[in-house]
Amino acid sequence: MAASLEITERPSMNDAPRHGDPGHYKTEIFTPPALTIAISRETGARGGSIAKRLSKKLGWSYYDQELLHYMASGSRLEDEIITTLSPEAREWVGEQFAQLKDENRLLKDQKEQEVAQVILAIAAKGKAVILGRGAGALLPSNCVLHVRIMAPLEDRAAWIRQIQRLSKEQALEYIQKQDKQRAGMLDAHFRKSLRDNVPYDLMLNSSRLGELGCAAVIAEAAKQKQG
Repeated sequence: MAASLEITERPSMNDAPRHGDPGHYKTEIFTPPALTIAISRETGARGGSIAKRLSKKLGWSYYDQELLHYMASGSRLEDEIITTLSPEAREWVGEQFAQLKDENRLLKDQKEQEVAQVILAIAAKGKAVILGRGAGALLPSNCVLHVRIMAPLEDRAAWIRQIQRLSKEQALEYIQKQDKQRAGMLDAHFRKSLRDNVPYDLMLNSSRLGELGCAAVIAEAAKQKQG
């Protein structure tokens, strides 16, 4: 069952305090204290390796699909994640999640909705590198550096052949299947298209820059965006 997030209803203008009354609500809008980096990648473009190098370079936490699903399982989302946030951060997570639902930008699957809440909770603290799961499409643009890692198909196929010991034909079939699945997730559920370059802050060719080069460029971009 998805965790229940308490959302404090914002007061209307009619509820504003009278003259001399210090008021009973805050006017400041919560903003995550630090940036989150979301890595989107083509299959075989070494996005996972780059994300791990980047997290080590920055000293930030690293989250992949396996860890995100583990954090969303059982009562961990509520007991170990949401409860560690400040009241303002919890309210922000709840508001962002409600907005995503209102805009029909979430998968219908309950587990994926819980993963989305985990991603929002991670972003509420910042200083995190998240690999995949549409994190860059879920998070507000002002608190995320959304990066796309790409590479020529022949280089991606060679990488997949190496790590999974597949034939060239098998590697190409695997890439096609994985890329289609990832594109379908963004197109159908997050209302974002992999063919639309606008959502990305940065697009890198890992074959040209290499893993170390990509990590260095992303780290500098994060520094510039965060100010």
